[in-house]
Amino acid sequence: MEKQVRVIVLASGKGSDIINIVYWIKEGFLKKTKLVGVIVDRLCPAFYVSKGFKVDVELYTKQGVNDLIKKLREKYQPDLLIMSGFMSILPKKITDNFLVVNIHPSLLPKLRGKDPQRRALKHKLPFTGVTLHIATDKLDDGPILKRAIVKIVERETEHTLCHKLQLVASILLLQLLQEVEKYGITRLLKRRDK
Repeated sequence: MEKQVRVIVLASGKGSDIINIVYWIKEGFLKKTKLVGVIVDRLCPAFYVSKGFKVDVELYTKQGVNDLIKKLREKYQPDLLIMSGFMSILPKKITDNFLVVNIHPSLLPKLRGKDPQRRALKHKLPFTGVTLHIATDKLDDGPILKRAIVKIVERETEHTLCHKLQLVASILLLQLLQEVEKYGITRLLKRRDK
C-alpha cells in the first residue's frame, strides 16, 4: 500500500478547505491524502463542519501547546498541517517540529496580517492574490510555495474579492496536495529547512 499523506487543517472560520479536502478525497482528486484531524482556535463553523464529517477536532490554546504537540506526535502523526484562515500565530515549537503551510489571501510579502483584501481595496490596488507558504513563528513569513494573481475590478467589493481569493486558494491548495502525493513531502521539507 502506498504511503498516505496525513493532513491536519488548522481553521478559525467557515471550514471551506475542510469541505474541499473531504470532497477531493471522496471524488478521487486526491488518492493518497487522509484528513486526520482539524485544529480550531475558537468555536467556529469549521468546528461543526469537522464534526459533521466525523473528523477529530482539537481546540488550540497557547497554554495547551505542549499537550497539542504530544497529541500531534502520538495520535495524529501528520505529514502536513495546513493553516486555512487560522487566526493564531503558531509558536516555534510547532513550526520547527511539523511542516506547516499557510494559505494567505495576498501576494506576500505585501499585505501581511489580518484582512488583506480590505486593505487591497482601500489602497485601490489593481490586483492582489493568494500565497501558499511554509509557515514560521512570524506573521505570514516563510518560503513561498505557490502564488496566483487575482485582478481587482472597478466595482469590486470586499465580499466579491474574498470569494475570488477563496476560489483561487482552493485551486492552489489542490495543486499543492496533488504535488505532495506525487513527489512526497521531502520537497517541501527542503524548502522549509533552507
